[in-house]
Amino acid sequence: MTMTLRISLVLATTAVLWGVMPAQALEAKRAGAIEYVSGGVGDEERAQLNEVRARYNFHLTMAQAGGEYLEGVQVRLTPARQGDKVIEARAEGPQFFAKLPPGEYLLSATYQGKVQSQKVSIANDASANLTLFWPNEGAGKGK
Repeated sequence: MTMTLRISLVLATTAVLWGVMPAQALEAKRAGAIEYVSGGVGDEERAQLNEVRARYNFHLTMAQAGGEYLEGVQVRLTPARQGDKVIEARAEGPQFFAKLPPGEYLLSATYQGKVQSQKVSIANDASANLTLFWPNEGAGKGK
């Protein structure tokens, strides 16, 4: 066995043992005609989202009041007038981006049974940037 082959095998084995794997690209999803992406858990995902941010005109960040980012928030967007849902999805991280047609929308975001609603306006060639905060878990309880 050559020295180069031995080194390659050692490096490959070490990578497997340490769980080193190439970063997985975030995948855009579709809800009907609307494209969206969510994530932001870890530095690599945040960097990937920053790279694609300009492609989307709706940017939502979700966190607890203390600033801790959340994942698993149920996000629902409906047109303000028609009422048919545009998107209903579980956010896979603290950031949720979507490409929405211009118009007025109602955002409903649910985390651990607590719902927050807000009106969202998307103008031509403009974006909406929102941050929602939920109370910290255990807030108000004796410790």
